[in-house]
Amino acid sequence: MRLPIRSFFSIPLAILALCCALTAALLVLPARWLMLALPSDAMVAIADASGTVWQGSAQLALGPEGARYLLPQPVHWQWHDGALEVSHPWLRGPVRIQPSWSGLKVSGQNLRAPATVLTAFGAPLNTIAPAGQISLEWQSFVMGHLPQSGTLATGRWTQASSALSHVRPLGDYRLQAVAKDGTVQFTLGTESGVLSIKGQGQWQKGRVRLRGTAEAAENATDAQRAALTGLLSALGPVTNGQSRFGTPR
Repeated sequence: MRLPIRSFFSIPLAILALCCALTAALLVLPARWLMLALPSDAMVAIADASGTVWQGSAQLALGPEGARYLLPQPVHWQWHDGALEVSHPWLRGPVRIQPSWSGLKVSGQNLRAPATVLTAFGAPLNTIAPAGQISLEWQSFVMGHLPQSGTLATGRWTQASSALSHVRPLGDYRLQAVAKDGTVQFTLGTESGVLSIKGQGQWQKGRVRLRGTAEAAENATDAQRAALTGLLSALGPVTNGQSRFGTPR
């Protein structure tokens, strides 16, 4: 049985109309729907959002549920030249997230923020109440794809200080993430200062595993060593003046 010509043409027209309707719906999809996409136990939560998923802004909160740190300025995004551009005052420039044949490509960028934001990540950071500046610089990468070798990101804590010690500043510190043999490895070290910190770690099963030590540097005075006692005790068990700390096992 042949379909009438009018019915034959109505099928592709109906499909085209449906595609146009879906496209139009996506273009105006409320940004607030993004709040439903993140699990409640995520370390990043959307406190409020406006606009659409293609162009809008959102207020972000960092940390575990019930103890989150609300960022003072909103994150903005827009679709531009085939990529989603995300911007924030803490970023040196927009981060571009672009679809490719190999996956979502994220551009490299540099971020600077007050060290107080670290309190959102729980103990012992919320106990030592860090101050100073933190910076994070990362290379471009494709989500879900890890290179065999090379530096992935470098984080720094400069002019570091803590509410548990009147020694200011404590020093400058660096955390580096590198790819090696299909894994992500971390190295924590001291660039300068009266508090010496060092450590090693890996990214395992979606979590950072880090172990390290902290102690007064060789150039620290007796008064500075005494002023570091409370801070070292808060970081972890102290033996012979050396504190051992690490992420939960």
